Amino acid sequence: MGIFVIFVMVWGVCQSIKTINNAAKTPEPSVLKVEDNTKNAGKTIDVDTLVQKVLDNVAFEAELNKLDDSVAEGMVETAEGTKLQIYMGNGTYADEFLVMTARDETAAKKNMDAANNHLEETKATFRDYRPEEAKKIEDAVSIRCGCYV
Repeated sequence: MGIFVIFVMVWGVCQSIKTINNAAKTPEPSVLKVEDNTKNAGKTIDVDTLVQKVLDNVAFEAELNKLDDSVAEGMVETAEGTKLQIYMGNGTYADEFLVMTARDETAAKKNMDAANNHLEETKATFRDYRPEEAKKIEDAVSIRCGCYV
């Protein structure tokens, strides 16, 4: 009986080591940057529902709060007629969620450029201040679908 218990323990340790080794070999999926999502073009999005789902399901380090419209508009230049929503943490974290709703796809393309410029400016700000936060910005996800960014 004692030999059986020792065998089971050794087998368990071997399985644990195998699992750890396999986990170490599994590459972490890279973040996909999507410039254009035309398969969903023409569909309308309930932006408030989208925002709530992201805030509920994405793990941000900081608690994100919606900026006043006037503050948001001063941070990111948008195409005329664009509705901009920015959710940010307290400033020591680069966590940020931005949604732009443009009048049309042409304006959305300009907004995508503006969003990418905003990311570059934010990354430059954090590079010397908190380099680990600048890395987050490099891994940011950017999506444009129809008139939405």
